[in-house]
Amino acid sequence: MNFADPERKNLDKIIPENQKFVEPELISSGQYLRAREEYLEMAVRTRALRSIYQIGEISDPGISDLDLVLILDSRPPKGCGKEYSIFSLPGWMQYIFLHEPIIYDNFLAKDMFKIEAIFSMQHLWGERVSFDKPCGKEKEKFYLSMLLDICVKLYPRQFLEILSSRVMNVRKALISLKSLGYPLHIFFELTRKDIDGAAEFIESVQGLRSRWFNMNNDRYGVLIEKLKEAVRISLLLISGLNKFLEANLSVDPGLDRVEYRVSRHHTLFVRDWDAEHALQKIIQILREKKIIISILPMPLSCQLLTYADCEGEAASFIKKHLRTSGERSLLFWAYGTTSRLRMERFERHLHLMKRMKFYSTFYMMNFGNVFLKTGRATNTLRALYYTSRTFLEVHRLGNMEAYQLNI
Repeated sequence: MNFADPERKNLDKIIPENQKFVEPELISSGQYLRAREEYLEMAVRTRALRSIYQIGEISDPGISDLDLVLILDSRPPKGCGKEYSIFSLPGWMQYIFLHEPIIYDNFLAKDMFKIEAIFSMQHLWGERVSFDKPCGKEKEKFYLSMLLDICVKLYPRQFLEILSSRVMNVRKALISLKSLGYPLHIFFELTRKDIDGAAEFIESVQGLRSRWFNMNNDRYGVLIEKLKEAVRISLLLISGLNKFLEANLSVDPGLDRVEYRVSRHHTLFVRDWDAEHALQKIIQILREKKIIISILPMPLSCQLLTYADCEGEAASFIKKHLRTSGERSLLFWAYGTTSRLRMERFERHLHLMKRMKFYSTFYMMNFGNVFLKTGRATNTLRALYYTSRTFLEVHRLGNMEAYQLNI
């Protein structure tokens, strides 16, 4: 996909006139460290906490978020989630964190590297966990599962949503641009092939983030061009993944059409997929119906279909919102065991979050909203995945707080 002028002009048509921009706040690295220490002092006083880790680094103060992982006992006290919430901190510290910490129990923590795309992690406090890191063929299977989830839930929809927003949150846009580097890295590890232009794109995004506060007013134009480029790169990633599945695993669900639709998440899987044609259709639907869908190759539906076959609350939710046509093959996905293992971990995490009443960090893959009834309130869950966290909105439902990730 060479992304010629017609495609760029089509993307220009979805950008609102007089688009406004919300600037990130200029915050020092010292303030990040202060916010982290303040949170640690609060968290270590709790009964169930075993360990605290930090994912990634604070590369661009004011733009970077702060990713913490908390590891608790396998059965923490019921309703203890509020003890770990960033909303106990001052507002400027909440801005730094951007989102609640990820919380695991000690069982889930051992499999963290089989579920999350983690390439850099720092121990901050407590016990050191003996992580079960996959290697060899097992690593390939889990990398492929991660990559499928990321592409299905995010691309290219994420960048089209940002481009078409009337008020663009610059911090969200810059975080989303950098997050594309993680699936690109996974793809290389999996296939030993580079996506055309990916290395230059990643380097230019990092340069844009580091220079943002010192750039003049043309920085908004540069940001928009980077978002357009991200659409192209994400479609090339999807195309490369599709070719890998077809060439190495002969993936074919045997269906004519698969549609997954819930809330803002609307994905259509089709045969004879073409990146340029798919983008044209997505833009057409966005302009005519004001909704954003993803149109993806049929083989990418394999893991989603496997999730729907599993037992449990999250799996039932996915199954409820799947629509298929055609006769499905019984042996369409060679890595089904890996997919089912991931869903088992998601179900366990869902039960942990329900026990704690800490719904903001349920890490299922942003396959829409999951509704859980807890006493007098129904809490809207938006799934959390490390590479796609964005801005928190707080919604009051009855006498409880629910946190919805606006992804």
